[in-house]
Amino acid sequence: MSKGIKLKSNGEYVYPCPFYPVGSIFESTNSTNPSTYFGGSWECIYNDYDYIHLGSQVVHPGVQDRSLSAGNSTTIILQGSYTREFIALQYNVSCPPGYSFKYRWSVEITTNGNLQCELRVNDTQVTDREGTWSNNEFRMSLSGGFYKLGTDIPAKPTTAIGYSNDGYVYSLYAKNNGSGTQAFSAWDVMAHLYAVSNNKIYKWRRTAWVRVLYLELRVTKKFIHVLISQLAVFICRYQALIHQHTLEELGFK
Repeated sequence: MSKGIKLKSNGEYVYPCPFYPVGSIFESTNSTNPSTYFGGSWECIYNDYDYIHLGSQVVHPGVQDRSLSAGNSTTIILQGSYTREFIALQYNVSCPPGYSFKYRWSVEITTNGNLQCELRVNDTQVTDREGTWSNNEFRMSLSGGFYKLGTDIPAKPTTAIGYSNDGYVYSLYAKNNGSGTQAFSAWDVMAHLYAVSNNKIYKWRRTAWVRVLYLELRVTKKFIHVLISQLAVFICRYQALIHQHTLEELGFK
């Protein structure tokens, strides 16, 4: 049977602290500052979920040269944007333990004259709504947050694209806040698959070092009493040494 040294303090096992030099990185799913355990000074350099990009694909080519009159809005169903066209991203990858699949979407648009666009999935806005207040035409990239299918975006009947079973439909929403008829176009509607950690990740970097007591000494009245007694004995023997000028008479050889 293997043996090792076990240390106890008040009935609890005490383990030596690992050594973290200045510049060391400590990672945890606990938000507690590592100085609580290891002493020294630490700064938090990361406080977010962990995102692993697993793949991207174009799910719709977009629409070009559409126009919208002043004060009106429109929702354009992107035909062919059915469930399996982006769920397929998950077929050939495995989700690591402690992570969940989430999607992020992006689209390229051009607008002018205070016309704004956004991408939606099952009526949920999944990108920023952007546009321009200039009469000149500008091209912009829209993106948004991370969404878990079925939870953040529930599936629903996809009759809008000719299917009866539940799924997910893409649509482009546009609103003309300006005056006069304005044009807009959209390209490359893309789905991006990520594995996202279920818990936040906290990363800390040590910035300063202080000495750490590896074993905690719990000072009690009894300990103080013993310490004073031993100190008194030492003082007496030291005085005897001064007066007798010899170690032999004190028993030291």
